[in-house]
Amino acid sequence: MQVSIPAKVQNRFVSTRKVKNAIECYIWDQENDMIETYYQIPNNNQNLHEYSHFRFVLDKDGALWSDANLFLLYKVKDNPKLSPSRMKYFVDNLTKFKEFCDNYDTDYLKPVGFNDTPTHRYRNYLEHVTDKTPKAAKRCMQAVTIFYEWMFEYNGFSTPFPLWKEKIVPNKKGWPVKVKDVCQFIGEKHREPTTSTYVTDEEHLRPLSDKEQNALLDALARIGNPEYTIIFYIALESMARKQTILTLRLHHFVDSLPESYSPKDIDKWFKILTWPSDVERKTIMVGLGQDADSKKGRYESYPIYIFGWLWKRIIVYIVSQRAFKRRSKALPQDNELKQYVFLTQSGHAMYHAKNDLYYNDIAKTGLNEVHEGNCLDQWISGTLKKTLKNTGNDFEFWFHCIRATAAKNFLEMKRKANGEYTNFTMWRQDIEELAKRMNHSSTLTTEGYLHYLIKNEQLPKEAEIYEATIEKYATYYDGVLQGVSEYDTYCI
Repeated sequence: MQVSIPAKVQNRFVSTRKVKNAIECYIWDQENDMIETYYQIPNNNQNLHEYSHFRFVLDKDGALWSDANLFLLYKVKDNPKLSPSRMKYFVDNLTKFKEFCDNYDTDYLKPVGFNDTPTHRYRNYLEHVTDKTPKAAKRCMQAVTIFYEWMFEYNGFSTPFPLWKEKIVPNKKGWPVKVKDVCQFIGEKHREPTTSTYVTDEEHLRPLSDKEQNALLDALARIGNPEYTIIFYIALESMARKQTILTLRLHHFVDSLPESYSPKDIDKWFKILTWPSDVERKTIMVGLGQDADSKKGRYESYPIYIFGWLWKRIIVYIVSQRAFKRRSKALPQDNELKQYVFLTQSGHAMYHAKNDLYYNDIAKTGLNEVHEGNCLDQWISGTLKKTLKNTGNDFEFWFHCIRATAAKNFLEMKRKANGEYTNFTMWRQDIEELAKRMNHSSTLTTEGYLHYLIKNEQLPKEAEIYEATIEKYATYYDGVLQGVSEYDTYCI
């Protein structure tokens, strides 16, 4: 069985028209006829026609797969701001499809008969041979069908046998949409109502119980990683998404930095700060124009809230030697206060914001692609879950579940203050406030958290008043903070 060479990242700028200092390059078809020209540019002048995240798909012989790369060039021409993650989605899935065709004697251009086409074969392979979930398999097939749609419309491709069948079905809002049979998989989870097990919020999320939250906080304290500890606490307090938390900048917390990081200058700087009380709610604006990304680049800004006890500890971390060393390795942003709060040990952003100076020139950072929080996911699946398992707490969760947990905590505190949830109308104000905090476009999603609580009314209610919760959080957190900075007494 032959194994295809995977797609490679070419860290060069690609232009769709000839510009100064450009190197003219070509894409050839299978008969060695030149069918497309593109240009590689040595320097990025932020020209509209330049795209710095272009990837090439190679076949098993290491040559450019012409049709796939023509498709990718079309995507860039059609949308010069195509996100690196979207480009990666197409490249990765088309590469896997080409590997399948090469390894399983399938010509992607020549269907054999009805229901025996490259798409039908690949769908059966994804469902019966690979270990992909129905959702992951569907994403793979969707990329392939988008590629073939382009082949039909723009590349003069035709076939005597249909590559899929389409039918019209209503979506969740009742509008008619087309679905392809090759993109449907047995066991695929469609949007389902909230149950006593999970909340439906973009995906099935499982809020952590109070016992699991305590185990999580204990594990964070045992591990003692300040950056990831802060990230989790911000998520529990603010309900913010991963891309928002990881793109927070220094100016969201401070208006200046010490003249130097000597004990004298840091002490002088601390004394000019106004320290909030533990229960004071501090506001951070995120989203459009605020330097912290929102979901899918939505065009509005909105507030997230962090209580004073955590705010003070974040400031102490910012001026710690540990954080300073990471910033000293990082490439500069527009100014020092636009640097990220959360950097890797080597000084790279954990998640590159859309307005990062190097987002369209990622090669200057020494990276092959933009970071989108993968380091956090890997740390959770490795270090954090291993620690939880070693302490007898082997439960399943992922970072987005922390957002759901924070929403559940919010409603439980409201219930503690105002009484039981027995009437949806009387809790409308709480739902609307929660929807704003979570930046939901509709309160229908937010109501799922209320349904979840009502369905779990028979469970013991362990929610505490917020002041007691703050004390619990701070006790766990300060075990991590000790040793990060000698100025942690400013937090207490």
